[in-house]
Amino acid sequence: MGVEEIEILKERAEKFLKNGEYLLSNEVFDLAAFNIQQFVELYLKYRLFLLSGDYPKTRSIKNCSRRLEKLQQNSMRYARSWMNTLMAYPTLKMQYNISIHPQ
Repeated sequence: MGVEEIEILKERAEKFLKNGEYLLSNEVFDLAAFNIQQFVELYLKYRLFLLSGDYPKTRSIKNCSRRLEKLQQNSMRYARSWMNTLMAYPTLKMQYNISIHPQ
C-alpha cells in the first residue's frame, strides 16, 4: 500500500467520524454508532500502517487495537533503549575515545 492509499484510508476514517458526529447530533443513534465504529476501525488500521508498514485485513477492532498496543509498547522499548545509549554516549566517548566523525 502506498502513501496515497493510506492517506485515503485516513480521509475515509475522518469522514466517518464527521458523519457519525452529525448523525449523533440529530439523534440518529444507530447510524451514528455504525459510522463511529467505521471510524475507529479505519483509524486503527491507519495507525498500524504508520508503525509497521502494514495492517491486518480484519474487521475486528479488538484485534487491531491489541496489535497497535503491542507495536506501541515495542516502539517505546526501542526508544528507551536508544535514549539510554545516547545518554551513555558522553561517558563512552571519554572512556573509549569514540568520535561520531571519523578522522
